[in-house]
Amino acid sequence: LAEYISQLKDGDEVSDSVFPSYLSTFISEYFSLPAEDGFLYEDRLAALYYAYAMECRNQFVSSWFGFNLTLNNILVALTARKFKLDIAPLIVGDTEVCEALRTSNARDFGLGDTVDYLPDLQRIAEEPDLMAREKKVDLLKWKWLDDNTFFKTFDIESVFAYLLKLEMIERWVTLDK
Repeated sequence: LAEYISQLKDGDEVSDSVFPSYLSTFISEYFSLPAEDGFLYEDRLAALYYAYAMECRNQFVSSWFGFNLTLNNILVALTARKFKLDIAPLIVGDTEVCEALRTSNARDFGLGDTVDYLPDLQRIAEEPDLMAREKKVDLLKWKWLDDNTFFKTFDIESVFAYLLKLEMIERWVTLDK
């Protein structure tokens, strides 16, 4: 990775087969663009990552990353609104939902008809216990995986969903009180 970064820093190009294109874009931007006040490189990397993942040819994988981007951004927006923070700079990505979250002052950000799980997210965001909130977020993700693989019993999508669920379980098993 260090060699790859130095090549990009020197202006060389590296094949997308070595590292994903979003990583090349991020590293190039990191060394060429000046940091602005309030700009977080982590947010830019996340935005590039999600955009890359949502371009996947497999519709299920693309939808999974779009779902996660939307879910995380809505939770961020609800939390920012609760603490009276400016929402716009905290939203990651360039989707229609992201734009609505940045610009809308409506209680539901104008997403009531677009995001069917918005009421669930609003209830989750009101949960004061962080552990319970995390569990509810994972349960919402689990439900999404179940709903979107119900008729794909023997497809690769079910294998991917199984791995994602296993990752959630492993995360919870390793947490202690």
